[in-house]
Amino acid sequence: MASGRFEASDLARVLIPSAPCRWGDRVVYVVKRVGADGKRYRTALYASALDGTAPVRLTQGENADRTPIAEPGGRYVLFVSDRERGGQLWRLDAEGGDARRVTNLGHGTLGMGALSPDGRTFVVGFTPSAGPDQPMVLAAERWGQPAGNDGPEAFPGASAGEPEWKAAPTIPVARVYARPHTRVDGGGWEGGFLPHLWLVDIETGAARRLTCGPYAYGAPSWTPDGQAVVATRAELPRGDREFTRNELVRVNVSDGSATRLSAVDGLLDNASVSPDGRFVAWSWQAPDDLWGWRNTRVGVTELATGEGRLLGPTLDRPVMDLGLDDLAGCALVPWRPLWVGGAVVCSVQDRDATRLVRFGLDGSTEYLTPEFESFCCPVIVAGGLAGLHGTTGAFVEVAHILHGRVANRTTHNDALAADVALRAPERLECVVDGVTTQAWYLSPRGASVPAPGILYIHGGPWAAYGARVFFEMQRLADEGFAVTWGNPRGSHGFGEAHASAISPHWGPVETRDFLAFVEAMAARPEVDAQRIGVTGGSYGGFMTLYLAEHTTRFKAAVADRGLYDWALAATDGDYSYILPETFGFGLPWLDPAPWRDFSLLKDAERVTIPFLVMHAESDLRCSASQAYALYETLLRKGVPTALVLYPEESHSLSRVGRIDRRIERMRQVAGWFARWL
Repeated sequence: MASGRFEASDLARVLIPSAPCRWGDRVVYVVKRVGADGKRYRTALYASALDGTAPVRLTQGENADRTPIAEPGGRYVLFVSDRERGGQLWRLDAEGGDARRVTNLGHGTLGMGALSPDGRTFVVGFTPSAGPDQPMVLAAERWGQPAGNDGPEAFPGASAGEPEWKAAPTIPVARVYARPHTRVDGGGWEGGFLPHLWLVDIETGAARRLTCGPYAYGAPSWTPDGQAVVATRAELPRGDREFTRNELVRVNVSDGSATRLSAVDGLLDNASVSPDGRFVAWSWQAPDDLWGWRNTRVGVTELATGEGRLLGPTLDRPVMDLGLDDLAGCALVPWRPLWVGGAVVCSVQDRDATRLVRFGLDGSTEYLTPEFESFCCPVIVAGGLAGLHGTTGAFVEVAHILHGRVANRTTHNDALAADVALRAPERLECVVDGVTTQAWYLSPRGASVPAPGILYIHGGPWAAYGARVFFEMQRLADEGFAVTWGNPRGSHGFGEAHASAISPHWGPVETRDFLAFVEAMAARPEVDAQRIGVTGGSYGGFMTLYLAEHTTRFKAAVADRGLYDWALAATDGDYSYILPETFGFGLPWLDPAPWRDFSLLKDAERVTIPFLVMHAESDLRCSASQAYALYETLLRKGVPTALVLYPEESHSLSRVGRIDRRIERMRQVAGWFARWL
């Protein structure tokens, strides 16, 4: 029987499909679920015939099976799994049987890869890491000799006399760096090795290194003749500072020699060679886009001449999925341009929706999916396209596009949606300063008297709340709160002018948009206009503090994983090594004035409302130092405050963190607002 409301524990019931690919006449994809321990996510492969029949689960057990890549003829599918040896390539044959391990790679991380046209060789990015028995490199030797030529040259296959496997130590004896980029949120401290391309024999599992030198290689794509792969690469250490520039190269499979293909200025990624071998498509970030407010574009290079050009010159939208939510996690996932009938198909953020767009080589563009819905990760299937489809009123499922219409072909979450009586929020538009902004509103379920309201602010700021189910908003509404969330100026998907409107200083412009969202919510008869709270994460945490400092509209606040002091961010964030160049400031200890003017901590004593500070202890994007500094300031001020920390978790706790910690985080947010609103 339907309960008619979201419980926090329902978060553990959501099944999340991802990473679809064509496998013969079927689509194989990944489903993420909570494991038997009730805490950590596990993933398995499923296959759907896209005819409405129930999908078939292909892999079993408490494993992390991910990144399926199917053989063109449908004979087998490759995938990466942590079973047995962690991070190895596995093979599952179409005729049945158990999956078998293919590779015997040493310690390291597998990136994106591609299967050769004849299905015999897999090319993949691989970044080695130091094993427990490997001697530490001397700093004196590392200096002046950047990584790139060190590390192993080959690995035997899984069937060839495997050495004893030893897990890498949790804490090494030492970490040695001689480059600016040392760590990344969600990945932790990086080793001294660079991502290079490796070739894996599918039958034997033997792997050999294809590229070398002081380069970091991106995802590879095969030429149709199987003689070469095309990929992007950045030369290091120069590329650490000039992080919006790299190059496109063709790498001969026979000897690993690389030839530069394109002189397009900017950051290229996600190479995809056309079926006829004439072009390679790629994504592009402008070289002057140091902080992400410009649109990502798609372009092509003619392989014969090396001439490159951008496609869709009149489409003022970013070519990637930027639609944030707390379930599907489709935003910012690795992707490739898809070649369909001589054109390129990509996901594009169009306002709150993620839509497929066909980019013609003649510069034309055509939307393939509807407004106000999200469709991403497209793959070619018989008669059309398949991918991941969701709306604000329906969980993400695998879907089929036929004759311009989108139809879901899996029902992983139908029972849950019925049980909790999933509701679609109302879409709002507000006009401020002559600019139209967009938001959603979800009424408090079953409220008999005017209820308090909550404004929720997304991170980025150059992202957007997507047209997908947002679990936490549903949960807060079922706890008795009215909730509004939206895409003010500064959000992507509404054009570059909209995204850049908040530069160079965050706060003043978008405050007017947020207050318009609040007033639209407060005008509802079921909302108590005098009891409004505000919350958000990352940039949303920044704006939560900003609004508490600069307005009197809110009665309580919860700031999550926020950035409150830019001088701290310039010293301990994972992007600290590029911040001075990005803003054009001097180092904060040599030129403190602009950093101080740009930060919020100096004005935190203005806060008078109850203010909860939350943070993940292993957050490297906005370090926990930010939370400690704000919390100490609020304590001295004497306002009601508390500090909630989550061990082990990174910046993306609210989307991909351990399930019990995600549930506890939601409980803390609702509890704070219940106490003070």
